[in-house]
Amino acid sequence: MVTRKDITNCLMFLVSVMIVMNIYTLLIFWKTKFDKELENQKVREYGNIGKLPIRQRTINSERQNVDVTSVRFQISKDGKIRLLVPKELRNYDLKSVEKEILDKIKEERTPVNSEIQGTAYLERRWKRAFSRTSVIRNENDLIDGRLNPLPVWRKIIDWPNNIEKLVNDGSLGQILSFLSHVKVIQAKNSRRGTQLKLELILEGGEMAFFKPAWYPLDTQIRGEPYGGKDRHFGEVAAFYLAQLMGYNSGPIVVGRKLNLVNEILPYSTKQLNNTFFRNSGGELCFYGVCYYCRKQDPICSVQNEINGALILQMKQKFKLFQNPWRRTYKKNEFANWEKNMTYCQNVLLDLEPTKRTDLLLDIVAVSAFDFLIGNADRHHLDFFAGDPVTSGHVLNIALLDNGKSFGDSEEDYIDILAPLYQCCIIRNELWKTFLKFKGNLGKSLNSITFFDPLYPLLTQSHLTALNRRLNILISTVKMCLDRTNTTHTVIL
Repeated sequence: MVTRKDITNCLMFLVSVMIVMNIYTLLIFWKTKFDKELENQKVREYGNIGKLPIRQRTINSERQNVDVTSVRFQISKDGKIRLLVPKELRNYDLKSVEKEILDKIKEERTPVNSEIQGTAYLERRWKRAFSRTSVIRNENDLIDGRLNPLPVWRKIIDWPNNIEKLVNDGSLGQILSFLSHVKVIQAKNSRRGTQLKLELILEGGEMAFFKPAWYPLDTQIRGEPYGGKDRHFGEVAAFYLAQLMGYNSGPIVVGRKLNLVNEILPYSTKQLNNTFFRNSGGELCFYGVCYYCRKQDPICSVQNEINGALILQMKQKFKLFQNPWRRTYKKNEFANWEKNMTYCQNVLLDLEPTKRTDLLLDIVAVSAFDFLIGNADRHHLDFFAGDPVTSGHVLNIALLDNGKSFGDSEEDYIDILAPLYQCCIIRNELWKTFLKFKGNLGKSLNSITFFDPLYPLLTQSHLTALNRRLNILISTVKMCLDRTNTTHTVIL
């Protein structure tokens, strides 16, 4: 017989269950809200790094309609350039600057023969340097029949200050060839940054990073200028472009193919081993352990092989500073520099007075390089903690992390050039380099990358975009010259 006490106990039990369920539901709600806020905070801080691209297509598919979130030039199929400005910025004076640049572009003509001849010399010089791939010169380079890595590593101790020496004696091509097959003696999953990469220790003790291929070569990334994952081919192509144009402040990078079974798994740490699995097609895969990395978003091999960019770690130490021309990474919210054409004056006040001009010239040179490769994601600048490099267009800043490059060959993010058209100064040697390569930059880059293991690194549309963007760069400088009416205040 059911007593009143039994009923009371049953009701108390049901009430307890309901309270527990409500608490659990509440906890799930707040956890979801907290995770979403944390994700939004990271997106605000770093952009949508590591997410799948907002818009993605191959070259042969139709362009999709996307919201205009940054000032850009869009290239139509007939080659015409159209200026796109976010509606939130149309009330500012920014648009008049871009229109002025667009007018200058129309005035530009085909380069004269002397410019092409100057380019041909540089092209031949670098192609010759990269073509010298034989590392073994005599039997002293071998130990027990295998290549001794130490002489190779000794050559890069002074990198990048010894670039000229390595080019002149043929060592640079040999170093790249060596990196394309040097033995990996340890591999682990890197927690650095926001995208999947491997930290490798190479035979002889040198450290390198390996950024695997996420996209086929002909993939176009649509949408946000900083959208999509890193492009391995962009990282490698940016290295060759930097050497060709005289930017001597980045790491050594080469395309490499890795066999996961023979070259990685036997030397992988337990942490990396735990991320390996076989997919439904039987291919070997692994996932990352970085902030945005997910098990559901792995890299998978093709017959146990993956392609990627091998980036040799630089010897120098760096100090990380926020880029003054950094984006907000918030939809419909724009930074001060995007709305204020006199923003450069604010930056000058913030820079150290004794180094003010040099630092600003470095930032302008970096923005010019980023514009050429389409990298709109340099939210921080890596300054050398010690002495600056001794030569090149950028002396105080290292050109690290160029993976967000060569995403969309049909759009030119002109706002990347804001440091140039707002400050209107540029180094004379960089200006002369622009003029030398006018009309021929894409062909020259394609030529000198011929000996890279992953050649071709860029599609024809990206090579064409390089020529077009260089033309825009030249037009921007000429606009500055017209505005100031004095050459010596612009070209230093």
